[in-house]
Amino acid sequence: MLGFSYELKDWDNKEGFRKLIDKFDHRLVDQIVALKDEEFCRLAAIRLNLPLSKNQMNERVITEEEREYWTEECLIDEAFLQLAGTKAIVKNGGKRISIYKYYNQAFRLRNWITIAKPTPEFIINISDLTPRIYAEIKALKKEGYEYVLKQAVGRIFENIDPRQCHLSIARKLKVRIDA
Repeated sequence: MLGFSYELKDWDNKEGFRKLIDKFDHRLVDQIVALKDEEFCRLAAIRLNLPLSKNQMNERVITEEEREYWTEECLIDEAFLQLAGTKAIVKNGGKRISIYKYYNQAFRLRNWITIAKPTPEFIINISDLTPRIYAEIKALKKEGYEYVLKQAVGRIFENIDPRQCHLSIARKLKVRIDA
């Protein structure tokens, strides 16, 4: 179990509580990213309620009706909706403003993707994806997850400027998941 120390005064205000939670989240994400593939698959199987061994299969059998399969298109939709709704708080002129994190990144990159050498990458933070989406992406082969990420991020660019997206950005877009 992960633990962290805190002082009681930290729980008195929202900012102190948020710092504690952020500290915990970063440690958790770091530990998940550091897992070996077998350990990650075991964790994902536990989270998705999949049987891990013959003994567990005998204990609880998941029927076809209970199992949920995601197609690549479903995964693209889910990833896009997750990214499109992700907000961040930034300071501007001493004020805290809530922005849509990945739309902001798309606005900043859209004019540079077509002309910069090397092409700048659109970076997705692993902490902004749900465990299910990340597990589904990690289960795909390299070509499959690159396709899913490019399509999901491409929809963000398409919402900003469909013409620019289809004529110039789509063919050069590079997406990377970052811890």
